[in-house]
Order: sequence, then C-alpha cells, then structure tokens
Amino acid sequence: MPSAFVTGATGFVGINLVDELLARGWTVTCLVRAGSNTKYLDRRAVAKVTGEITDIESLRRAMPAGLDAVFHVAGDTNMWSRNNPQQTANNVDGTRNMCTVALEKGVKRFIHTSTVSVWGLVDGPVTEEVPQRGGSSWINYQKSKYLAEREVAAAVGRGLDAVIMNPAAIVGARTAIPGPACS
Repeated sequence: MPSAFVTGATGFVGINLVDELLARGWTVTCLVRAGSNTKYLDRRAVAKVTGEITDIESLRRAMPAGLDAVFHVAGDTNMWSRNNPQQTANNVDGTRNMCTVALEKGVKRFIHTSTVSVWGLVDGPVTEEVPQRGGSSWINYQKSKYLAEREVAAAVGRGLDAVIMNPAAIVGARTAIPGPACS
C-alpha cells in the first residue's frame, strides 16, 4: 500500500486530495497545525500529526521515513500586505523545510502545489516556456510562491525527485462559490 504525507489537508485542495488518495488505497498521514479545525479529517482513516512547516524540528518528528510521496499543499494565500512576513515564512521557508526533511527522510516523490500566479499577468496561453514574472511582483503571494518554487528547484539539485503543480482557478465539490461547477 503506497504511503503519503500531506500538508494543507484541512484546506479545500488538501481534503479533496486526501479523499482521492484514500480512494486509491494509499495510507495517508496529514500534518496539521495545533488548533486546526480537523472535523473533516476526523471522518477519514488518516493519521494526524501536529507540526508546523515553519518549524523544521516539528517536521522531522512528524514526517515518516521512506514515504512514497509528500504532497506539499499548504500555502498562505492571504492578500493583506501587513501579513507579508508571515506569508513569506509559510510559503518560502516552509517549503524549504519540507524539501529538506523530505530529502533527509528518503521520500520517493515530492509534489509541490504552487499557483499559476507565479507567471504574473500573461497575454496568451501560459506554458512552461513562458518566463515566470512572480519574482518581481509587488504582490507578495505571487513573489512568495515563485520563491517557494525556487526552493523546490534547489532541492531537486540536491537529489529530490519533485514535481510542481500550478493550478489556476480551483472549484469543485465543497467549494463555497455557488454554481453548477461546484455542486
């Protein structure tokens, strides 16, 4: 049975990912912050471990060794500029910590959830060949997610087998936005 470690499992993308992994027969361990609302996770056959992506020692205690996959879905999407330092810590430092511990624990595959926002405003289709402009954005979310991707790329250079996902508009079952796509 394949094994996964999931961050951000209490969020919209994370809980849907957990459901899909369980449906495919994976054993799932979810990192949750102290005080997180775990009511949806509590209904699922997952292991919950408490920790913080910004606290590397808590990650070392929480992440099992030899996992088939780490799904790093946690991300700070706050758009208030007064929260930029915390957002950078969560998105950049947290991703660096996740990559470091994944390497230490011998994880087979690291899947990082980023955002299409790392490209900034693009006139036309977005492909991997289009230069990313998030690093020079005045929007900290774009910049921090761009820098987080650089952390993943650096870890790949140190031997991490990783892939970066760049979702755009995320809607589906349990989305709080009304409409036929979300029912």
